[in-house]
Amino acid sequence: MPCLLQLKELRERQKQQLRQKALKKGLDPEALTGKHPPKIQTASKFERRTDRRTYDDKKKLFEGVSIMSLP
Repeated sequence: MPCLLQLKELRERQKQQLRQKALKKGLDPEALTGKHPPKIQTASKFERRTDRRTYDDKKKLFEGVSIMSLP
């Protein structure tokens, strides 16, 4: 049965390595040690961005724009 003990030690060592790898990537330490891999963000970084412009910057966008009314 020493084979089972060696397998347990190998699994434990692999878990420790995966924890360290997750920490280096900035993930939760248990993210890579679970049964399933961590979820991947599929949305583009350009979608749903918060607008960092100030009120004055936004106001300048609409200065000089005239709205034509339809008859």
